[in-house]
Amino acid sequence: MFRNFLISALRNFNRSKGFTIINVGGLCIGLAAVLIIFLYIRHETGYDTGHAKGDRIYRQVVIGKEHNFPIQPGVFLKYQRNQLKGVEAVTMLTKRNITVKAGEQVMGNQDFIAADSLLFRLFDWKVISGNPEAVLCKSNSVILTRSAAQKYFGDIDPVGKTILIDNSYNAVVGALIEDIPEKSFIHFLGILPLHYIAMTNESALTEWGNSSFIFFCLVDPGASVGQIEKDLPLIFKENIKRDAEYEPNPVYLQPLRDIHLYSGANRWEPEPQGNINTVKILGATAVMILLLAAINFVNLSTARNASRFREIGLRKVVGSFRSQIIFQFLVETALYIFTAFILALAVTQLILPWFNSMTGITLSVEELLHPSVFFYLLLFLLLMIGLAGGYPAFVLSAPAPAVVIRKQGESFTKNSRWNLGLREALVVVQFVVSVGLITGAIIVQKQLLYLSQRPLGFEPAQKLVIRNPWDEKMNDRYDAMVAALKQMPEVRSVSGTHNIPGRFENNYAQLSLKGTDRKTKSVQAALVSVSNNFFPAMDAGISQGEGFPVEMSKQELDSFPGCIINEALASKLVQFSDTNLVGMSLDGFYDPLNQRKIIGIVSDIHFRSLRDKVVPAAFIVSKAIYPNFNLNLIVDINSPDMPEVVEKIRSSWEGITSDWPFESFFLDQSFDAQYRADQNLSVIIRVFTVVALIISLTGLLALVMYVTRSKRRELGIRKTLGASEEMLLRMMSWKFVRLVLFADLMVLPFILWFASGWLEDFAYHTNIGWILPMLVVVVSVVITMVTIIWQTRKAVSANPVEVLKAD
Repeated sequence: MFRNFLISALRNFNRSKGFTIINVGGLCIGLAAVLIIFLYIRHETGYDTGHAKGDRIYRQVVIGKEHNFPIQPGVFLKYQRNQLKGVEAVTMLTKRNITVKAGEQVMGNQDFIAADSLLFRLFDWKVISGNPEAVLCKSNSVILTRSAAQKYFGDIDPVGKTILIDNSYNAVVGALIEDIPEKSFIHFLGILPLHYIAMTNESALTEWGNSSFIFFCLVDPGASVGQIEKDLPLIFKENIKRDAEYEPNPVYLQPLRDIHLYSGANRWEPEPQGNINTVKILGATAVMILLLAAINFVNLSTARNASRFREIGLRKVVGSFRSQIIFQFLVETALYIFTAFILALAVTQLILPWFNSMTGITLSVEELLHPSVFFYLLLFLLLMIGLAGGYPAFVLSAPAPAVVIRKQGESFTKNSRWNLGLREALVVVQFVVSVGLITGAIIVQKQLLYLSQRPLGFEPAQKLVIRNPWDEKMNDRYDAMVAALKQMPEVRSVSGTHNIPGRFENNYAQLSLKGTDRKTKSVQAALVSVSNNFFPAMDAGISQGEGFPVEMSKQELDSFPGCIINEALASKLVQFSDTNLVGMSLDGFYDPLNQRKIIGIVSDIHFRSLRDKVVPAAFIVSKAIYPNFNLNLIVDINSPDMPEVVEKIRSSWEGITSDWPFESFFLDQSFDAQYRADQNLSVIIRVFTVVALIISLTGLLALVMYVTRSKRRELGIRKTLGASEEMLLRMMSWKFVRLVLFADLMVLPFILWFASGWLEDFAYHTNIGWILPMLVVVVSVVITMVTIIWQTRKAVSANPVEVLKAD
């Protein structure tokens, strides 16, 4: 019997090739989109699941006024170990970008971490050889990953070999571990002991004001996480020895497996993390596309099968049971769905490379074929067969044979009006989803366009940043490079800065106007060291006062008693003084020049992304005192052939130093990279929006086909009585336009509310306004009208005599 049903289904497919292509094609596209999003969500929710004690590992995150941050001073470690109760172990790590010399190879931009010796008591990174915990207790030692060992030493056993780090720290390889899994909150090539930090940046381990380390704790089984969160600030306050009024920031314990997706509110993450909002948005998109595909399948199936009622009636007359007819329809539905699923796998394989490039992760169709995943996919397909095929199967098999043959498939049951109402409801749902996706995609794109056009306070184009590593030769190397660059006709100017615009400031001071109460009238401000020509070289405007002197000797650079503040700091300080800030003195600088005179105010320069407000900042010139502007050179280039100029600059660098590799990037590219995830998400949403719109339009087309077929007699009679084709088109169009308008009214308030919440993540964002919702309504109505007129014009232009004769 099943064989007969299968043959019958294949014959029906062959007789209705156009319908089969539309139905299978729409379902295939929808399933492919859902499978891709499923792979993405599975990947994003699978981070840091390979650690045996992972459910007890927590990261300590400090809660700030505006943002949270997962870093604390290294000196805090010993106090936590002595005083913190309810934990089995506490450890810490910090990430460093270093230069490695192995043999004759010199390689820059190598990601390492420096960590406490208890690191491997928490994390189960696979050990190949050696004792990692013992290595981290030693001085001048290092642990390498397998890929790092291959990179530095080839196929030779690396254990016992030496590498030179930052031209100052010799480290002997003491252990080898497997590469860190892709789905980890942190990635690195090697692990250095804390001895490395003690030798290169001792204050990170001794000063309470130097927050550089990420802390993890292994909580005792049954211990109260809430109590540990309360104890941490108390231990901090007890040992930092500040005045009685000092209140440390609260701390919360973040589960290890939440780090990747729930760190969006954090700053100073060791590397970019995922975003739970992206997962939710794409997850909701997948659900909506799947819903659209299922609704579309039901609408197309019932519209197509309305012509098969005579066949159904004859089957019943010759003895077929209703259950057999239902089973036949379910077999046909299963054939449609499994065919669409196989095609969807092929489409997924074709689209995944593009999707991988957008998200920066590696997904593969093979993951869908894994037994644990494929089993659930099979259950999902069976459920879809039951839900999508059940309605047309039970409805179309219901009427008695005499009714079916007499009515020929039109208004064949007393519930036909209810059936049409259900179809209309399904189309409303389709357009609710489509209009919501279209509106959301437009808002995301509008915000990204706003960000790209908003002034940054400087001109980033054609500016090359060159890293000048910190060592005893840094000043001489900087001076030599500046002299060489000034000889190049393609170079407009060269300036120096400790911090790069587009990246976080990392030095802060509590500044106050001279003569005011520091406890109540001070402002926390970023302290940025720049060369005296930084502002003109960056095209940053001085709004009040003057800039730094054009010509300054080395002695003046180290002892210049003036500073320039940005408008954000000026707006804070002006609350404490009713006089002009230019000419007043600021207290609180933590170098020998504790006090500096304000000589000018500069327009706000964005050292962070536009998600954050510009922080108050004071700019100083200094070459001998930390922070030092020699750390980065910014080269303003005027040339159509940028690669050639960069290569020329590289040659100059290599002629000046052989100790450090040439490391550079373009400022505008670095700044734009901050929004790459949002830009890629925008592209992905637009693609899936087009998919949803196509599915919705085919669903609308199915309803139009069904209604025009069922109203042929009515249209013929109206035309006989004098109705014009235009009148009939308006009548038919209104039946559907009202559905679209109703969908617009339902979804637009919700999507605008949701989008407003998303925009709040940006300190600077566009306004949605009322034009956008009106535009979406107009576009949705126009698209609907085009679809309707294209399909119904044939029906309203038919000869009424022929229509009535046929009926």
